Amino acid sequence: MKKILWDRETMILESYLTQTTDALDNELEIYNNLSNYISYNQSIAKILSSDQSTYQNYEQVASVIDPLLSSIMYFHDDVKQVTIYTDACQVKHGSTIAPITTLENEEENYGMVGDNQIHWIVNAKDKTAYSLNRMAMLEQKKAKGLLYVGVDYDSVFQPFNNETVFDNYGVVIEDAEGNCIFKKSVFTEEKQPYELSEEQFFATVGQKNSGYQFIKRESKASGWKIWIYKPDRLIISSVQPILIIAAAAILVSLMAAIACIRIISEFITKRISKLQKKMRNLETGNLGMEIENDSTDEIGDLINGYNSMTKRLDATINEVYRSKIKEKESEALERQLGEKKITQEKRQQLGEDLTALKLEQEEKQPPISPEILATDTTAEALSNLMERTGETAGIFSDEADFLKILAGLYNRGNAGNLQLPLTAYDGVPFSRLRGKGTMFLSRPLLSICLYAQPTLYEEIRSNSELQGRGLVGRLLFCVPRQMAGKRNVRKCVRIDKAAETAYCDLLGGFLDTPQQPESTIPVILWEHDAAEEMLDYLQAVEDSMDDGNPMEQAKDYASKAGGVVLRIAGVLHMLWTQDTTKPVSVETARRAKELHMYFFSEKMEAMDQEETREERLGRRVMEKLWELTIARGLAYTTASQLQQKTKKSAGLQSAKALEPFLMQLQESNCIEITEEKRGKRLLYVSPYFQKPKKGG
Repeated sequence: MKKILWDRETMILESYLTQTTDALDNELEIYNNLSNYISYNQSIAKILSSDQSTYQNYEQVASVIDPLLSSIMYFHDDVKQVTIYTDACQVKHGSTIAPITTLENEEENYGMVGDNQIHWIVNAKDKTAYSLNRMAMLEQKKAKGLLYVGVDYDSVFQPFNNETVFDNYGVVIEDAEGNCIFKKSVFTEEKQPYELSEEQFFATVGQKNSGYQFIKRESKASGWKIWIYKPDRLIISSVQPILIIAAAAILVSLMAAIACIRIISEFITKRISKLQKKMRNLETGNLGMEIENDSTDEIGDLINGYNSMTKRLDATINEVYRSKIKEKESEALERQLGEKKITQEKRQQLGEDLTALKLEQEEKQPPISPEILATDTTAEALSNLMERTGETAGIFSDEADFLKILAGLYNRGNAGNLQLPLTAYDGVPFSRLRGKGTMFLSRPLLSICLYAQPTLYEEIRSNSELQGRGLVGRLLFCVPRQMAGKRNVRKCVRIDKAAETAYCDLLGGFLDTPQQPESTIPVILWEHDAAEEMLDYLQAVEDSMDDGNPMEQAKDYASKAGGVVLRIAGVLHMLWTQDTTKPVSVETARRAKELHMYFFSEKMEAMDQEETREERLGRRVMEKLWELTIARGLAYTTASQLQQKTKKSAGLQSAKALEPFLMQLQESNCIEITEEKRGKRLLYVSPYFQKPKKGG
């Protein structure tokens, strides 16, 4: 136990040190990214290395460089100074540009900063902190340049100054040269003698059996070594109260557990024994032994299951018993009919009785399951449902989870099984071969009515699998107008009671009509004028897909319109007439056309609000660029990283496909593209770059 608690204390120290080190690295990374952004800025390098007149040069520095560097300090309060020291400038310009000769220890400072390496210099006594970075783009212009970024000392080490839930520890941070750049100790007044001075710390940290626990982490952003220390005696003293409390808690818990086990055991065992006794009586054939039960736990569920089982067994035995009696009666009647010494009248009566018994004994088909509606299902579960419901099902949901499953939104973008919805739409046979057996649906009938959010509609519409297989084109879309803020809460329009009753009677009569076998399904005929009316409409839909016409960009949808409007006409005809011998009237054809025109116009209106493919891809590239840089506090990323991020979400499978979007972003001054020596392309993002919005 003692070792466990010792390890726990050590783990707490390690966890604190890890968290604070990560927080420090995050802060330094922000400053480093700002430094790299300026260092690789081509506009700054071009202005400073140009051969323009002094006035022209001053004008460009004042209009471009000064606002850029000032904006960095404006958005980052802890950045106190940003200065570019360069030999391309001979006159100091405020605090932003200065000759490199004015930099203290010019050669030493310039030499300590390697290629693409940021060097941090911290003085604990003066409480100053700043970074030095070579101006990479300026060096490509054959000029020297050194970027100075001064940062508030307390802001850099703020993670270590926050209050913690424990005390009696110390923190020491040393730079790459072994200098102490930060020191903090949190000891209570009586534990103050345990605090180590700077000299004591460096003399003790490397010793074995020093009486202190030392834990070290290294900053990835700066290379600093971060130490936390705590005396062994204080770790032991903090563990002892926990040991006492733990021992007392274990003892109390053990006594309580023993008492609870006895009570629970007696309660459970008593009911199980009762159930066991009743089951023994069941073995003797006594099925009337029901157990009283008012509990809802697992034992209660078991008792309820037993009671239900006995009732079903009793009913089954009675049914079998009655069936056997009927069989005996049938045999007796057949024997009587076989006798010669009976009258004709008696023989006729016996024949009628025998026929009635035979009809009673005849096996009946199992009833069709009434559960034909579903809200959330997979294609496989749907096929199982349709097998139980006479090959008929409906999916009605206000969340459209079924489309989410088909689109693969829950399966890493892999589309679900589309075969059943497509075959059910066409009314053709569907078969499924699996390891568990074979399923065959001769005439599947499926209705789908879903409410979807605009974001889901966009995902479904842009899904290449759903589009390519033609499922989206088979759906009717309706985009309701937004009424929020325009509704009158006092005005409530109720459905006319007579209309509601007529509607229910109409559907009820239609549902009560027995399903016809496939061999007897009739062909619905059309009146001549009705057929002409429908053919004119279908031609108009066909013409709308021609080049330059409204549905040119939605041919997948418009091409399915013929089948959709004919289905609407068929449904209306059967609802109103319920007579397959009558032809479709002109009135029915016109109403079907009007209903389809409504959905067709809704689709056309939605198209005006939909993004083109290029717009959608451009928006997603900008979203991923923002996530890789600004959202993480980074100033740049690589072209390869961006391509990997957009490969799946935007479908940009190669660097060549991404290139036009990069050129467009560079032309709009959203990014700066630079080439590294190792062949990587760096994308430096403007600080003003914002996450794009749809339609923006």
